[in-house]
Amino acid sequence: MSGNATTSAWREADDGVPCDVAARLLDVPPDALVRWSRQLDFPANVGDEHAPRYRREELETLRTALAAAHSVEGAIREARRKLDG
Repeated sequence: MSGNATTSAWREADDGVPCDVAARLLDVPPDALVRWSRQLDFPANVGDEHAPRYRREELETLRTALAAAHSVEGAIREARRKLDG
């Protein structure tokens, strides 16, 4: 993944990062990201059912957590913990 793509995506407006961009940044298929959002309620979909979008801060935190976690559920738990303070 190029640095320019990452930087550009993180600068998305507050209305969220589009699903396809978010999935590339997390290095997961878009379907996986949508499934996590629906089944595990994270990252939160701030778009709609047909055009999911995700908060930049949640994506950044999840990206870091995924690199260190042994499971998606563990990464999401850690990301939530970090975001909750």
